Amino acid sequence: ANSLPFDLYALGTTCERLGLPFDEDIYHRFFANKTLRVAVSNYLTYYHRPELVDEFIALKTSHEPQYANQIEFHQSTLFFMDRMAREKAFKLAIATGSSRTQIDDMLRKAHRGHIIDAIVTSEDYERSKPSPDAFLLAAQKLEIMPNEAIVIEDSPAGIEAAHAAGMKCIALTTTYDAQYLGDADLVVDTLASVDTDTITQLAS
Repeated sequence: ANSLPFDLYALGTTCERLGLPFDEDIYHRFFANKTLRVAVSNYLTYYHRPELVDEFIALKTSHEPQYANQIEFHQSTLFFMDRMAREKAFKLAIATGSSRTQIDDMLRKAHRGHIIDAIVTSEDYERSKPSPDAFLLAAQKLEIMPNEAIVIEDSPAGIEAAHAAGMKCIALTTTYDAQYLGDADLVVDTLASVDTDTITQLAS
């Protein structure tokens, strides 16, 4: 989803309100690919303000209603979802560091909630990527073995988490260039190029 600009705005505004530093380097160091509470705790501990964790989270999440309707799935993701649902070859799960409210809003807006078999959001686990916890929980909810799952990711930490879970991984170049995603089992520019044959061959 195209949520990065909105996350940067919400985090930047929150940090400014609390008199704390923030830029894209800080985002990638502390916040990228992490659940919000873990990220905020690490960030505030580093800047010697751990007492602000709850206030920081409340301020950051207060911005979500302002931009929730502007965050959408990439068109290629919707195309992929529809293809998988139509062919009924695989179950679909979402495992994310976003909140349940945000994911529910996105699915409702996209009219795709009915084709997702399991959802794991930041409220469901504590250890963020590269820990495999989110992916393992998703497999559990789908009632499959971890080695039967294939993860679609867009970051090095996500690829590491997938492999730590014992799962193969398709990496998208939507966030990082292909040179940073070389550990994935397959790297593609768009999910429009991924079909059931691609997944079947990767799983074999």
